[in-house]
Amino acid sequence: MKTRVGWIIGGAIIATLVAACSWLIVTNAPAYQFLVRLYVDKRFLKHTLREWGVFRSW
Repeated sequence: MKTRVGWIIGGAIIATLVAACSWLIVTNAPAYQFLVRLYVDKRFLKHTLREWGVFRSW
């Protein structure tokens, strides 16, 4: 019985995450645009990582 409840809760969490990601893509939300730009634009990625203090040039 406990494993069945676990599967139901896990499935609900995964369904919620998929729905939220789909909504971001369909509505072309700013967060989605930012992630796509990070993936596509290498200079923007480097600049952003430097700005956040994650990537430093030696």
